[in-house]
Amino acid sequence: MLAVSLMVGVSHSTALRGLKGSVRPIQRVGSVVMLLVGAGLIYSTVQPDAFRSVFFPG
Repeated sequence: MLAVSLMVGVSHSTALRGLKGSVRPIQRVGSVVMLLVGAGLIYSTVQPDAFRSVFFPG
């Protein structure tokens, strides 16, 4: 039981060390996605007919 606990603890710390290197790119991609979503929300508020015709044709 102790050996399994140690292995799980080591694997978590190894995974976290690996993720620390990719924090900056993940934040940048997330920022760009949030900006695009915000722009889409503003556009759909200002031009609801255009939004409706693109996403709900007919």
